[in-house]
Amino acid sequence: PPPKKQYESNKNRGSLSISESMSADSFIKRAIGKKEFVKPEEVTYENCRPVFWKFYLELIKRDNPGKSLDDILVSDDKRTNELLSGFLKWLLFEDGLFDKNKSLFLWGRSGVGKSTIVEAGFFLMKYVFKRTGWDGRMYEMYGLDELFYDSYTKDTLANMNKVGSGFVCLDDLKEKHIHYKYYGNNISIMSDLLSSRFERWKRFGESTIITSNIPEKEIGNVLNDKRLMRRFDMQYNIFEYIGMDKSVK
Repeated sequence: PPPKKQYESNKNRGSLSISESMSADSFIKRAIGKKEFVKPEEVTYENCRPVFWKFYLELIKRDNPGKSLDDILVSDDKRTNELLSGFLKWLLFEDGLFDKNKSLFLWGRSGVGKSTIVEAGFFLMKYVFKRTGWDGRMYEMYGLDELFYDSYTKDTLANMNKVGSGFVCLDDLKEKHIHYKYYGNNISIMSDLLSSRFERWKRFGESTIITSNIPEKEIGNVLNDKRLMRRFDMQYNIFEYIGMDKSVK
C-alpha cells in the first residue's frame, strides 16, 4: 500500500444518500456496533470481509424499506459474490479479481446495486481509518448529477476541483454527462475530467472509481477521442455487473 496520508473529510459527498438526521459516524456505529480493529496490520481481507458485509447489508436494508433481505438477496449469485470479494481485495491492495494498481470502472444497467457496493467500501475505509490510521484506498464519493448541476446552475466549474485530486468515486455516469460542454460548447467537461484523473493516476497513483449504466466503448464513441480511450483501457479495471437476479434461485 502507498504511504499513509491523511485526507480532509468532506461532509458534502454528492451521492452519499444517508438521511440528514444520521451522520456517517452514526451509520457506522449502527451497522458495526463495538467491533474494532486495533492495528493497521490487522486490516486484512479476512478481517475486513465481515465488516464490509455488514455495511453492504445495512445499505441494502436502507434502500429497500419494508422488504426482507430474503426478498432481495440471492445466496448463490456468483457474479455478485465475485464482485464483492474482488472489490474488497482491490480496496486493500490485495491480489484478486482486479489489478490492484489500476482504477475501477463498474458498469451495468441502472438499479442493480453498483453504487451500494461502492458505498459499502466507502464506509469500510472510513471505519478502518478512524480505528487504525491506515487510509489504504480511502475515497470520497461524488454524484455526477450533482456535480454537473452545480456547474450549470452556478455557471462555474469550481465544483469540479473537488474531484481533481485524491482518491475519488464518480458515481452514476450517464450518457448525458458525456455530452456536456463549456467555453462555447467547444470543450467536453467529461473528457477533461477523465484526462485529469488519468494524469493523477499515472503521476501519483491516485485511484478513481466510476460507476455507470453505459459501457466504456459508448463513452469513446460519444467523445470520439481514441487517445483518451486508450488511456482509459490502460488505467481502469473494467467490470460489467448484471446485478442480483432472483430468477436464478
